[in-house]
Amino acid sequence: MYCTSSSRGRFSVVKKCINNATGEREAAKIIGFQQQSRATVEHECQILASLSYEAIVELLECYRTPSSHILVFPFIEGLRLFDHICVQWSFYSEHTASHYLAQLLGALDYLHLCGIAHLDIKPENLLVEECSDRLKLIDFGDARKVLGAECKMSVIGTAEFMAPEVLRCRPLSTRTDLWSTGVLLYVFLVGLSPFLGATELETCANIEAARYAIPTSASISEEASDLLSKLLAIDTQKRLSASKALAHHWIKEAPSAQTLSSSPLRDFIKRRDEMVLMAELTSS
Repeated sequence: MYCTSSSRGRFSVVKKCINNATGEREAAKIIGFQQQSRATVEHECQILASLSYEAIVELLECYRTPSSHILVFPFIEGLRLFDHICVQWSFYSEHTASHYLAQLLGALDYLHLCGIAHLDIKPENLLVEECSDRLKLIDFGDARKVLGAECKMSVIGTAEFMAPEVLRCRPLSTRTDLWSTGVLLYVFLVGLSPFLGATELETCANIEAARYAIPTSASISEEASDLLSKLLAIDTQKRLSASKALAHHWIKEAPSAQTLSSSPLRDFIKRRDEMVLMAELTSS
């Protein structure tokens, strides 16, 4: 395998590679032994190997070197979801947002039927394949089997897309992914992060109280607002499941008028990228 350009994740480096045997382009996710334990990486590999769905990245192989774990995936020719939106359109519709959200919900519905929660739904983990316009959910490093077992996780990174139960160290479930999906939908519609405060502490307080508002300047349909409220419910029993969210009226018949500007989304992307860069500089 010959590797060229690379990008950096929270615990890994992803390199664009050429398979010497087939000539196919692949992506190698390289995780150093000091970054994550063998058991953690093997767990990620086991989960990915058990999955087969068009909107979920496919694991080709997983192996170890003397210094790292390597997970190999097909190379996805495309952009992150919000980058894709900004490149394609200056203005877009709720119908466009629902088109991609439906694909994410389909992937989550499949995952949840398998008893697996992704637990890291955020814009950076959603790619759009250029040739097919198909969404791909990536990065299963935090994924857990949640049926029949109490599942908790440590709070690592920024809280922006985390559910209240994560911050409170409460048991997690498949509905935890739906909260993060609600945050993603809000950003899609408004171009802002719904719970972002001046400090991380303020952001966490906003999340725990589900304290958000839709700006009066935002042109959002009543159906979209209704779906948001049902995804951003603190009580996980009242929060929609992926299957019920897929059946929501907005997913099936979102307005097609081009009323949403991609300009706020560009600002959102810039802030998130700067935040990631700052975290990398701080940790290096």
